[in-house]
Amino acid sequence: MSPILSARGGLSAGAYGWGALSGAEAGFDSIASWTSGNGSTQAITFSSIPQTYKHLQIRCFFQTTSAGSSPVLRFNGDSAMNYNRGYIRANQSSISAFHGDASFAANLFPNGTQTSSWPNVCIVDIYNYSNTSKFKTVKNFNFNQNKSSGASILHYESGLWRNNTAITSFSWDANAYTSETVIALYGMG
Repeated sequence: MSPILSARGGLSAGAYGWGALSGAEAGFDSIASWTSGNGSTQAITFSSIPQTYKHLQIRCFFQTTSAGSSPVLRFNGDSAMNYNRGYIRANQSSISAFHGDASFAANLFPNGTQTSSWPNVCIVDIYNYSNTSKFKTVKNFNFNQNKSSGASILHYESGLWRNNTAITSFSWDANAYTSETVIALYGMG
């Protein structure tokens, strides 16, 4: 069962007419999920992550209760300047890009793009999370859309945690979440 679907009433993918998982999707194991209550606290922590997979994937649907909040990831509680990031963002009228070094966290979205009326969906891949001889690479694909105007932003971000330590926990920090927020963690490979 997918944690995202189980958070929506305990139904399996088959109940939605999708059938059993197969192919590449079958290589994803559910590790944990979190569902908010309206106004849930700022930091969400996934800890005791098993070291039995090659990579991790976070799937989310979230909405914050205030404008300007941009969720960030911190691995193993590291809030020092050990993260690099870059992104490409496109909306109806423009494309922008950014690259920066020495960040305090792995930003998931361009700063200030989140508003309380824009729900978001994302897929975040964390590569080689348990490998102790490599830095950890993060890739995020995100889409958000204004519920009232229909305006949307498509966003791709990549980053690096400059640390060889295996990732055993991460925190997802942002302002308070609406009751519609679901964050699920999967193991890959």
